[in-house]
Amino acid sequence: MEVDPRSKREIEELSKNLADLNIQKQEISVKLNKTKEKNKEIQSELKKSFWSDFLVGGLIVSGIFLIIDSIQLDWLVKLIIGIIILCLGLCPIILNSGLPKLKAINFNRNLKKLEVKAFINKGYIEFYNGDYDSALEHLDKALELNRKSSNALNGKGAILSNKGEYAQALPFFDKAIKSNPNNSSAWMNKGITNTMLNKYDIALKSFDNAIRIDPDYKDAWKRRAEPLKNLGRFDEALQSYDKVIELDNKDTDAWFDKGNTLIKLGKVKEGRRHLKKVIEINPNDKEAYSIIGGSLVLERRAKEALNYIDKALDIDENYAHALSNKAAAVLELEGPEEALGYIEKVLEIDPSNKETWNNKGFALQTLGKLESAMESYNHALAIDPNFVLAIHNKACIEALRNNKEEAIRHLKNVIEIDRNFFEKMKDDPYLDNIRETNEFKELI
Repeated sequence: MEVDPRSKREIEELSKNLADLNIQKQEISVKLNKTKEKNKEIQSELKKSFWSDFLVGGLIVSGIFLIIDSIQLDWLVKLIIGIIILCLGLCPIILNSGLPKLKAINFNRNLKKLEVKAFINKGYIEFYNGDYDSALEHLDKALELNRKSSNALNGKGAILSNKGEYAQALPFFDKAIKSNPNNSSAWMNKGITNTMLNKYDIALKSFDNAIRIDPDYKDAWKRRAEPLKNLGRFDEALQSYDKVIELDNKDTDAWFDKGNTLIKLGKVKEGRRHLKKVIEINPNDKEAYSIIGGSLVLERRAKEALNYIDKALDIDENYAHALSNKAAAVLELEGPEEALGYIEKVLEIDPSNKETWNNKGFALQTLGKLESAMESYNHALAIDPNFVLAIHNKACIEALRNNKEEAIRHLKNVIEIDRNFFEKMKDDPYLDNIRETNEFKELI
């Protein structure tokens, strides 16, 4: 079981497996009961015949001992022969009474294993259905029967991780791995959870271990890209997405994530090509439409952008990301007054949308309402202090106010976060008031 909720198909498979396990449990229970009954019959017969058999056997053994004693052998040899004969005499009794017990023990062990599997399956089904408390109850029952069950430990960790209890989840993944070092799912979940805790080095090692065990583990390759990106190893992250696509060229997540990453790296055309592949596979992917549209808006191709943005809104008319991009496109094509209507609608749906607060600031800035614009940019930066576009726009307002020191300070902040962004935006006409200053020239 992985941290991510699985598909309906996988839930159906687990339900089928659970039904099969119940059938196996019933079959073994029947065999176990028959063995117990047989054992009772044998024990009853043994009690009836034990003393007579023992008396006859004793006489036979005594006779043999007398014969042996008449033979001129060393006393130690006589003793060994006597012990062997005695054991041969007792073997039928031991076999008759012991074998059924051994069979019963074996059946009990098999039944216990099936019960553990059944509880794990029930736990997984409840987990995928979103009932975490019920899932934990079933997995705890599995662990009562087998405290070292790697799958049960992994499942419990996955549930805790999904509940946001990341630190509490990690020991369960470690125990699962200790119990079964080849549990690739436990390594995978350890990687996901450490990614959530921003422990990217540990996460990367965990994903690599999952892939070492299962080189075709598609989700591990996909998840591996996240810590790589956070560690600044973008080429390796893109290679991970390529591996996913090699394993499954219809995996829209891989095409999407690679495309989005390429756009963020400034490789916009290549990124859009990957996002168009997403749409080709899934024509109802609103995110792909919206991101393509947003990238075209940034290139001042608003009319073309609206073709994609409107398709996203046809799929979901309240999709905040697309509405925000539409506001930006309308701002370019029709002006700030018209754009503000879309902006306010987005903020009603998603008040934590930093791009929309930035768009609102820019619309107000275009209308000459610099104080209100600055407030909007500050809202965006309260959500993400490293949002370079909002910082850049604050620099523009300070430049418009002829507050050169503050403008340069904001631009230095932009450069610290993303030098490439500064290079792309350094010719912004809103910076004209400070363009000829020595401080600005030093930045260039």
